[in-house]
Formats: sequence, structure tokens, C-alpha cells
Amino acid sequence: MNFSNSGHDIQSAVFEQVTKKSFVEYLNENIFGPLQMDHTQVTNLLSRPHPQGY
Repeated sequence: MNFSNSGHDIQSAVFEQVTKKSFVEYLNENIFGPLQMDHTQVTNLLSRPHPQGY
């Protein structure tokens, strides 16, 4: 299995078309919130400014 950033971007775009919500919004409302994953987050890296990783 190969890791692909562009593959994740395409997956997110398709997901957003199907659910009519942003990928981040859906994950926060339906995965992280109900599981009380309070220290887990996904952010929209396309918005500016954004933090730089290591």
C-alpha cells in the first residue's frame, strides 16, 4: 500500500460531494465528538494561514 497526499485530497472531495459537508466537519460531528476524542482534530490545510508540520 502506498501513501498518497493527492489520493487523500481526492477522497475528501468525493466524500464532501456525497455528504454535503466538509470532510473536517463530518469527522468532528460523527467520529471524534461521539467517541469523545477531545484531543484529536483534522484541519483544512487549504485555508490560510496554516501551521507547518515537522
